[in-house]
Amino acid sequence: IQQSPIIHSVPPKVNKPLPQESVPVAEVVEEETDLNASASLNNSLAKEYATILHNTLNKRVKRKYPRKALQNCIEGTVTVQIQISPSGEQLAYDILNANEAPSILKKATEKILNQRRDFSSFNEDLSDQPMTFQVNLVYRLPQCAK
Repeated sequence: IQQSPIIHSVPPKVNKPLPQESVPVAEVVEEETDLNASASLNNSLAKEYATILHNTLNKRVKRKYPRKALQNCIEGTVTVQIQISPSGEQLAYDILNANEAPSILKKATEKILNQRRDFSSFNEDLSDQPMTFQVNLVYRLPQCAK
């Protein structure tokens, strides 16, 4: 069984290879890593897609902020791992920080992801296989800032 590469999106900034794959993965790290040209192109396309996915999901979070969380100034981050097909179809997801995230925000994230709305399809140079991305869904309320 071929493992899909995991692309981190927080949004992504720097590349680091996964142990089971030679394809670099975006991570939030301060230092740069050298990459060969074709891996760099593939990685830059993956980072670009991860950023689009991050922005799309966080826009959905802002539109679907739970009413009780709004009223009680409940904020937090829910980290999800989401598998996307090359056509942009959501195949699966997993909440990675289910124990740390506030329950109301975890449920709101499940509701958003259970709608199974499609995402942008991959650039033809990115991959013809499903890819797995890690995305932080950030629930923040400016009016609740301390």
